[in-house]
Amino acid sequence: MGSCKILLVTALLVGIASQQSSATRNLHGDHHSAAAAAATVAVASHPEKIISCIGSLGSIVGSFGDVCSGFFGSKLQTLQDALCSSRKDCYGDLLREGAAAYINSVAAKKQAKFAYTTQQVKSCILLGLTSKAAAIEQAALFKKANLACHYT
Repeated sequence: MGSCKILLVTALLVGIASQQSSATRNLHGDHHSAAAAAATVAVASHPEKIISCIGSLGSIVGSFGDVCSGFFGSKLQTLQDALCSSRKDCYGDLLREGAAAYINSVAAKKQAKFAYTTQQVKSCILLGLTSKAAAIEQAALFKKANLACHYT
């Protein structure tokens, strides 16, 4: 369980870095912040934390379904890939925040201390893929939930 807590902190860092990255965007393009890059390196260098928490690296098809896999492409295979996605648009934010929310929902299943169930995360990600506005809104909701979760 200790390694799960470390993973959740890392997932939260991805959320925070994504929030900082989103806050620094301008009308002409996206800018991936140094904090986001550092957080993704932390996740990428510790895949065993995801495995210890959810039992595997988690497949995108298994976690989020065929629609999500088709939307993001075949290069995106695992939850680790989703957390480390460098996609700089609203769908990248949805993907990173959704992956963190999915991991948090799995980790919190026994304690019921997370705002979403695993099934709700899956459904909300699919809903977020319906439009840019939906992606922006859902990523923000996931981010809020990810930042609010506490496992102590």
